[in-house]
Amino acid sequence: MQLSSPEKWMKKDKKHLIKKIDRRRSKKGARAIITLLLALIAVIIIAVSTGVIQIHQLRADLNQRLSYAAENIDSGRFQRALGYSSEALALAERLRDNDAITEINTQIRYIETIIRGDQLFGEGRYQTAKEAYILATRYLSNLQSFSAVYVEDMILTTERYIEFYALLEQAESLFHLFDLEAAILVYEEAGEIAEKLSFAEGLDMVAEGIASVRERITLVKIYEGHQLILLGDERVARNQYEESIPFFVQALEIFEEVQYSQGIELAGLRIIAADRLILERDQQQEPDQPQAPQEPGVEDYPPDGSDPDGGVPESARDANYEHNRLINFDMRSLIDYQNRSPASDIRMGTSENRNEGWYNGCGWVAAYNALIILDNPQHPAEIVRYYESTGGTVFGVVFGTYPHAIEGYLQGLGYNVEHALFPRVSADIDEAIRTARVGILAYAHTRGAHYATVMYREEDDRFIVYNDSSARARSASLGLQNESRTGAVIDSVSALLRGSPEILFSFSLITVP
Repeated sequence: MQLSSPEKWMKKDKKHLIKKIDRRRSKKGARAIITLLLALIAVIIIAVSTGVIQIHQLRADLNQRLSYAAENIDSGRFQRALGYSSEALALAERLRDNDAITEINTQIRYIETIIRGDQLFGEGRYQTAKEAYILATRYLSNLQSFSAVYVEDMILTTERYIEFYALLEQAESLFHLFDLEAAILVYEEAGEIAEKLSFAEGLDMVAEGIASVRERITLVKIYEGHQLILLGDERVARNQYEESIPFFVQALEIFEEVQYSQGIELAGLRIIAADRLILERDQQQEPDQPQAPQEPGVEDYPPDGSDPDGGVPESARDANYEHNRLINFDMRSLIDYQNRSPASDIRMGTSENRNEGWYNGCGWVAAYNALIILDNPQHPAEIVRYYESTGGTVFGVVFGTYPHAIEGYLQGLGYNVEHALFPRVSADIDEAIRTARVGILAYAHTRGAHYATVMYREEDDRFIVYNDSSARARSASLGLQNESRTGAVIDSVSALLRGSPEILFSFSLITVP
């Protein structure tokens, strides 16, 4: 069917219209795309601009934190510096700045090492602190913007503290070795370091150490004075009265030097007694009168040639023996308090009211106790007779018993005896008694001198001290210092003197291996 002209026209017009519409749509789409592209470009530009601004801000914040950290490091506020450095590290990680990250990590390790060093320094661990500061200098070598002054100063300071404590230890070692003058010099050197460090506690330690050394020097001088007294007493026991006086005079001078009043009195009395004995001898003996013959048999007592009578006449010896042998002892129980009967009833010497066990009995009690421990008990009457007959007593027992008398008595019973005069190191005393069957320790204290029997009980690691009557206290089964402590025996005896005289030194140690 053919269309009419109007229909053809309408069909053609419709197609034209459609094409026109399509062309308009294409133009609108292109404009939309262009608009979209422009918007996208704008967004990108804005985003890039914003990112640049943020990066710039992050970088500014990073630099600010690093600046704050540097300021606090320079002023020594390392904890605050660590906080700023940690914040800077977080910013560097956001910026993905690897170089900054590496440098800041090194800075943080540097700060943490200094903080650790300061902590160790505050704890007094100077050697470890020094090692920490040295490590900090290694980190610092990779950091160009920080001063090394603080770390170098701290290394020098720790070295001074290390040197101070080394000198202190050296001085204490010299003190225990009795090199006392050298100990004072080392203490003074340590004091100079402490003064430079403004180390008040160190200055106190030095002052305390020097005071201890000077006190020990005083005790040593007192010991020397007592040694001279004993040497003088030996001359008196041999009737060498003139020879004894120089020893007593020297002792007096030493005691006066250290202002030791008891020693001054003791030496003075010795000089007076020696002068009296010289006068009595001269009055009883005419100038040309021959010496009285020596009592038969006594020339063998003791072998060192000391006075066989020891100042105790034969009549007094016999009377004492007759009195003593009638006193009953069970011969099994150790005497731990000489002031009580029957020990206090035993007589020795000639001094009125001072010849009984309560006053001068420690010498025979020490031997009596030792022999019970050795399972060989002897009656006190026999011990006393030996002391009185062999020159074993001092000035008629006014001043007690000589150590050599105890040694000689034990040897006479067949024992192998070791005798150390003036043992100075307490640790040696401990070891000697620990390895012996029994020991007899003689020591001086501020009111005189005393003998005590000491034994070591291995099963419970204890030293047992018997008859420390100076303390007026029992010592049986007393728990003493652990073997890891040096000076246990001296400390043990000192423990028995609580509230009583202070021990000055030991002057004799007799042991039976």
